[in-house]
Amino acid sequence: MGGMGALGMGAAGPTEKPTPEQEKQVKDLTDTMHLNLAACYIKEEKWEKAAQRAGKVLEKQPENAKALFRRGHARIFLNDFDRAKVWLIARRE
Repeated sequence: MGGMGALGMGAAGPTEKPTPEQEKQVKDLTDTMHLNLAACYIKEEKWEKAAQRAGKVLEKQPENAKALFRRGHARIFLNDFDRAKVWLIARRE
């Protein structure tokens, strides 16, 4: 069997460099994964993990509304109200 997928993944690894569009897709999917994991951790009441996953998105996208909300939500349940306020309210002022 030859290459596998759009990046030409062979037995030894990638055979060609990803295009800028492919790199953007990977970054977008990675951010979506972090946001979805944050939502899952919130449902499981794993507040610190939820805040960390949302933070991964905020490192690259400081104004991402979902990440801000999920991090703020988690901080409330960690009784970290001052930081929750920063993520939920102060960013909009």
